[in-house]
Amino acid sequence: MLINKIVARSETRRNNQDYYKPNEDYLIVDNRNRIYIICDGVTRNLIDGRYPDPSPSYLAAKVFAESVHRNILLNLYFNNPFQNLTDAIIYGNSRIAELNSERIKARQKILPGTVGVVAQIIRDKMYCIYLGDCSVWRFRNNKVERITNSQTQKIKQQSNPLASFITREDFYNNPKNPFGYGVFTGEEESLYFLEKAITDIQKGDVLMLTTDGMDLIFQSDNLIRLRDHDPTSLIDYVERLELDRCCTSDDKSIITLRTIYSD
Repeated sequence: MLINKIVARSETRRNNQDYYKPNEDYLIVDNRNRIYIICDGVTRNLIDGRYPDPSPSYLAAKVFAESVHRNILLNLYFNNPFQNLTDAIIYGNSRIAELNSERIKARQKILPGTVGVVAQIIRDKMYCIYLGDCSVWRFRNNKVERITNSQTQKIKQQSNPLASFITREDFYNNPKNPFGYGVFTGEEESLYFLEKAITDIQKGDVLMLTTDGMDLIFQSDNLIRLRDHDPTSLIDYVERLELDRCCTSDDKSIITLRTIYSD
């Protein structure tokens, strides 16, 4: 069956850190071509006690998302969906390399970059290429399924006290490290961590693409109740949970896709 109508809604909101840090998430919602991109710029270190604004990682996320989107449109009817998405991501990563060219020449260890999901719906399937810890969820009837995996989950579960002495550059874009994860920084090593996901979609399904700032709401035992909430309400809910649990606040972004009818 063909999915004839998708209602897309989205929102992004800055963190509530105790110091000013600009929003580093970036979204593209192209419902006409059914292309959806969600990016989470990877947080940089403070410089002299302040966070750089504009954020280098936000610029990386923006350049990446817009470049990938343009490239997908140029090749919309060529090759297979996964190949198109992969080619577009390779191009987007090369654009970040241009953005980071001076930092690369200076041999800066940690480059501004982004993680994210690039998704396209064709007929009755969603195709995703992703890297990092953004996520895609599918709500169907009384079941919720996570479509993507988190590449940073191993680190979050690491209880080894020695881990505190391991620097971030030991993990990111390091395929030799068992806890390694990918970040689009323009480096070729980023592409080693690309993963694919595909899911069928049907009438009544709700799909959610989120940055990891939304993760708290997906830790509930009763996830199905989330399907009817709009993005604003979902972000409000996460902020309340953070306040209750005294959690660090991250940028929060979400795209919801609701299938209305099919033939």
